[in-house]
Amino acid sequence: MTDIVNMQTRVPRPGLFKELLDEMAAKFKTLDRPGVLYFPVAHLLTQNPGITAAFPTTAEAADKTLDSSLESDPSNYWEYFKSIGEKCESMRHNNLIVIENTENNLESPKYLVRTLIKAKRAKGPQVVELLKSYREKLENKPMIARPMAGSWDTIRVSTPAASLEEVTQGFASATSPENKSFVKELAELTIDMYRDVNRIYISNWPS
Repeated sequence: MTDIVNMQTRVPRPGLFKELLDEMAAKFKTLDRPGVLYFPVAHLLTQNPGITAAFPTTAEAADKTLDSSLESDPSNYWEYFKSIGEKCESMRHNNLIVIENTENNLESPKYLVRTLIKAKRAKGPQVVELLKSYREKLENKPMIARPMAGSWDTIRVSTPAASLEEVTQGFASATSPENKSFVKELAELTIDMYRDVNRIYISNWPS
């Protein structure tokens, strides 16, 4: 059974960030399922930032949930969808196919670092294996995933952190001399790589 992460990112209209965050948070708290709600605090200038709700599930369960939403609506989801849509400039919906799940000892992480890696054509599997070997050395192991939609050459690594200091130390560790061979091999297999840093607003994600 394939693990996936269902992601919904909503970009607020100017001046409506807090109203959108509050409504998404209120809905999030009514759901009896694990997940995380977060928003960017450091991102690319070319990126249109938004508030993301992400939920771990399986492909089979997600299929059944979609069927149920389309056939009936006991939770008034479509009314919520319309209400919250009035506060948004746009919405993006995607699923991540999980290759390795998160494993960490953090009780209440405050930040989520997303590293997006664009592999050279046909080099994606090699990048994944390289990342998996590096992941094994880490105490708090990140999630490795690929998007269900979009470029199949894209790999995403999601790393929770307890503080911004931990975020910066993670950056320094990844490029330290002891990881020189890893960085060199990764550079040879990839076209580009960039990160964004997000503040976790609500989380009951399984460790």
